[in-house]
Amino acid sequence: SVIVEDYAKGMLPKSLLEKIFKKCKSKKVFVAVDPNAKTSVEHYQGASLLTPNIKEAEALAGMKILDEASLIQAGQLILDETRAQHVVVTRGKDGMAIFERSSNEVKLIPTFAREVFDVSGAGDTVIAMMTLALTAGASMEAAAILANLAAGVEVGKRGTATVSPEEVLLALEFFGSVAV
Repeated sequence: SVIVEDYAKGMLPKSLLEKIFKKCKSKKVFVAVDPNAKTSVEHYQGASLLTPNIKEAEALAGMKILDEASLIQAGQLILDETRAQHVVVTRGKDGMAIFERSSNEVKLIPTFAREVFDVSGAGDTVIAMMTLALTAGASMEAAAILANLAAGVEVGKRGTATVSPEEVLLALEFFGSVAV
C-alpha cells in the first residue's frame, strides 16, 4: 500500500500523482490519499481511497456541506470525479461518512473521542490506520471504526502524537458495543 499526504507545498504536482497512480494500478497496489483543500480534485483521479475532512471535501466538491443531504451530494461527487473506490469524509465531532463505488449506501460512523486536546495529526492517524486495516483485510466499515478509535486516542494527546496498538485496543474495549 501507498499513502500520499498532500500538504499543497508543491511536492506533488499532478504529473507525479498520475505516475504514482498509474504504477500502483499496474501493480495492483492500494493508494490512499489525504487530499488538500488547495489541490484540484482532478489531481486525485486514480486514488483507491481519499480521506478529506469537511473543509477539503467542500473544496474538492466545489460546494458547501451544510447538512446530511449536501454531505451525501459532495461525497458522491468526489467519488465520481476521482473514480476512487472509496471516499471517507472525516467530520470531526460528527464522525465519518463512508462512500463506496460498490454501494449507493452512505455509512455514518460516530466519533469515539473522549476528550480533545489537539486535533493536529488526526488526519494522518486516520489514513494510516485505515490503510493498515484495509491492507490486513478489514472491511471499509471496520477500517473506518478502527481509524476513528485511533484518531480519538490521538486527539486526546497534546500536539501530534503516535498511537500504539494497545491504546487502540483499550479504546475498542472502552467503546465496545458502540463501535462495533
